[in-house]
Parts: sequence; C-alpha cells; structure tokens
Amino acid sequence: EMPKATLGSEPSWFGFVLSVRPESGLERARIVRFLERRGVGTRLVFAGDLSKQPAYAEVEYRKVGELPMTKRVMNDSFWIGVWPGLNQAQIDYMIEALVAATKEATS
Repeated sequence: EMPKATLGSEPSWFGFVLSVRPESGLERARIVRFLERRGVGTRLVFAGDLSKQPAYAEVEYRKVGELPMTKRVMNDSFWIGVWPGLNQAQIDYMIEALVAATKEATS
C-alpha cells in the first residue's frame, strides 16, 4: 500500500511508509532483508502498539478497543528512505528492487 498526500498538502517526502497487505501472501521481514541486501535503506516504523514495546512495560496506560491498525503498523509496515536529491537512475533502482522483492518474497 502506498501513502497518499493529504488533500491540500504539498509534502516533501523524505521517507515512504509501505504496508504489506495481509492478503498479499508477502512477509515484511523477507521484503526488508531483500531490499537491505541491495542497498535500499529501510527502517521499521516506530511503535505501532506502544503497549507491546519493552520500553513501556512498566508504564501505566489505558487502551480503548483492540487497536487493529496499530498492530498492523507494528507487524506489516516499514519505511524506505527517499529524498529530493535522488536522481532518476536511483529512483528506478529502488522501484526495480521493490518489484523484485515482491516476486522473491512470494517464491
């Protein structure tokens, strides 16, 4: 899933958050490993469900509902770095790596 700019905004993308759709059969970990081996920088999205993070184990909190989207971010999302100085060849390389990663992850 690709992020979308909010109506009326003009974002300067320094990173893109991508989420693996559960029905895709892909695994975030395999995609991230594949991209990293090819020099495409990735990061996991901080937090997701903070109540699951070890740093917050002793913190008192209140939770309303099951928080399905925070679990989804925690388990299925990752970030790839981009910046305005990337040239077209670098962008094409990242796209090719992402396409190859999805093919590799399903085989």
